[in-house]
Amino acid sequence: MKKFFLMFLTAVLFVVCFFSYSFSADLVKKLLELGSCPKCVLSGADLKRAYLKWADLNGADLSSADLSGANLAEAQLSNADLNNAVIVSANLNEANLSGANMVRVDLRNASLKSAYLSRADLSGANLSGANFSGADLRDVNLKWADLRGAKFSGANITNAKLIKESLNVAILCKTKTSWGEDNSGCKSS
Repeated sequence: MKKFFLMFLTAVLFVVCFFSYSFSADLVKKLLELGSCPKCVLSGADLKRAYLKWADLNGADLSSADLSGANLAEAQLSNADLNNAVIVSANLNEANLSGANMVRVDLRNASLKSAYLSRADLSGANLSGANFSGADLRDVNLKWADLRGAKFSGANITNAKLIKESLNVAILCKTKTSWGEDNSGCKSS
């Protein structure tokens, strides 16, 4: 009886895992075909180099997903869960990431020019080399984020939660801050 129960339990777990995978694969296929999958659960999905320009991913769960090299320009990711996602060298120019959960996200060398990130949580994120030029980062959480070489030229980081000293390794030029305009990273001509 015990052996039968263990075999039954193993079969149930196999079926659940199999259908979970195919369900996720179906959602990835839907997203790539339609460019829209709001509130979808795509946790852990492999979306490397995916073309998702203008995609509607509002409220989607993309936690631990790999979006390295993806084109997410002008994508709608408001309130999306990108916790622990890998978005290295991706294009997020003019994307809407307002209210997104981006805790410990890896955005190394990503381009977020003119992106809207108001109220996003980027705590513990790796933002080294990322370009936030002209981006709206009002009220974002940047505590414990790696800002080495991150460009904030013309960006608005007013009311951002951060350790001010962490900005010493970032590039600030015409950057709006809670203490006024910061031009410490402007290159003199």
